[in-house]
Amino acid sequence: MTFIVVPYTFIAPRKLPSFYHVYGEVVLEFFLFFFWLISFASMADWVETLAYLSLLDAFNNAANSLKAVTVFGALVL
Repeated sequence: MTFIVVPYTFIAPRKLPSFYHVYGEVVLEFFLFFFWLISFASMADWVETLAYLSLLDAFNNAANSLKAVTVFGALVL
């Protein structure tokens, strides 16, 4: 999805002004945000189940680091 939004945002206004539409960009940005948010929720759910299934401390440490990555990634927004 990012590979669609970035060229449309930077290239279309300069090279194809008749193709560029402000509301089209808003819709693309909305879907980018929507799928980005869902991917972080899905990753957080997967990490939580991984924490329950871990039998060794190494897996538990990995699960905790994935939780931290998920939290910091969500805060980037």
